[in-house]
Amino acid sequence: MSKTYSNEINDIEVSLGIERLLIADYEQSWTPARIDLDSLPSGFEDLGAVAEDTPVFRYGREKFQLITGLPRVAQFQNIMSMEGSFACQLHSNSWRKLQYALGRSAVASTTVVATVTSVVATNQFVVTSGESLTACRQYILGAAGTFNKADTPETQVTSISTTGDGAVVYVSPTPLKTVAANWAFASYEYVRQIYGGSSVTYYKLLGVCDFIDGVQVVHQIYKASPSEEVTEEIRPDNNARIPIQFDALGVETTIGSCTELIVADRYYFPSLSCC
Repeated sequence: MSKTYSNEINDIEVSLGIERLLIADYEQSWTPARIDLDSLPSGFEDLGAVAEDTPVFRYGREKFQLITGLPRVAQFQNIMSMEGSFACQLHSNSWRKLQYALGRSAVASTTVVATVTSVVATNQFVVTSGESLTACRQYILGAAGTFNKADTPETQVTSISTTGDGAVVYVSPTPLKTVAANWAFASYEYVRQIYGGSSVTYYKLLGVCDFIDGVQVVHQIYKASPSEEVTEEIRPDNNARIPIQFDALGVETTIGSCTELIVADRYYFPSLSCC
C-alpha cells in the first residue's frame, strides 16, 4: 500500500527550464505554436539572456464576498478586479533593451559607414568600403530599419583588410543573429534616454520557457505597459543588468461562447522527442 509520506512524483511533470521574454508592439498577433528562438514569430524581438532566477509571472484576482446569516457564511462571490505582471533581469547594459523598461523608444543618431556585400564567415564579411570603418570601434550591424531593435547585434571591428573594390572586416563578438548581404555597419556617438515623461507605451509579450525534457510553456500578455519604477544598479562585483517589469492590462477574449475579460493566458506544448 503506497503511503503519502513517500510523496512519489510523476517524472513527466518534473523538469527544469529558463524563461526568456519576447516583445512586440501592442496588438501584434501571434498564432499559438511552439516558438523557435532562431525563427521568431513575426513582429517580435528577443530581449536576450536573463538572470536565470529572476523571471516571475504573477497573476491575482480580488473577489467580492457577500457574507450573511447566523452563523455568518459566504453565500455569494464575484470578481472585483484582476491583475498580472511579468518581471525579470536581463544580462545586459544595452540601450536597446533599456528602452523597453522605460517605455520610450530610443533611436540613435546613426550613420551608415559600410554595407555587407557578402558573408565569408559568422565573424568575417566583405563590405563595400572599409574607409569609414575603424578597428576597435563598436558598430551596429543590422538590416535597414532595425538599428534600434532589441535583438539587432552590436559588435566591434577587430581588423580590416583591403581587397579589390571593398574590404574584409573581422568582428568580435560574433553576432548572435545570422548576418546577410545588404546589412549595414552603422556608427553613433551616443544615445540619450529619458527617465520620466507623461507617455504610456503598450506592448505585446510572450514569455517563452523551454524545459530540458522538450516541453515548452508560453505566457502570453496581450497588452502590457512598463511598471512605474526602474532601479538600475551598477556595481563592481556583478555584471550590469537591466531590471524590466511589465503590468498586464485587461483585454476581452472569447472563452467558450462567452466574452470575458482576461489579463494573460498560458500555452503548454508537450515534448516531441526522447532526448
